[in-house]
Amino acid sequence: RFGEVTYRDPTTPLVITDAKTQLPLNALTNLNESLDQTFSSKWVFDMSASYEVIKGLKVTLGANNIFDTYQDLHTHSGNVSLGRFVYSRRVQQMGFNGRYLFARLVYNLK
Repeated sequence: RFGEVTYRDPTTPLVITDAKTQLPLNALTNLNESLDQTFSSKWVFDMSASYEVIKGLKVTLGANNIFDTYQDLHTHSGNVSLGRFVYSRRVQQMGFNGRYLFARLVYNLK
């Protein structure tokens, strides 16, 4: 389980003190909003199974992130850098590559 993560943009004021303080425009919502964002917690499941084919030779098949879980997308256009970063590059929960399948072959010389 990867817990909730919050990104706090250093350019966003903690308190808006006057009418001159303006938040950046979010092109996705057309509203002036903070670049701050909270990414929800996620569960990621991995699995592998091994079988000894002959004495000393073991085969393993597995998958990381079996259910292809991704972190939340950015909600503010100012964080995506013209569409290059749809997932956060500043805070990481579990990566953004999705499911990963693998096979492993081990031979023990003993």
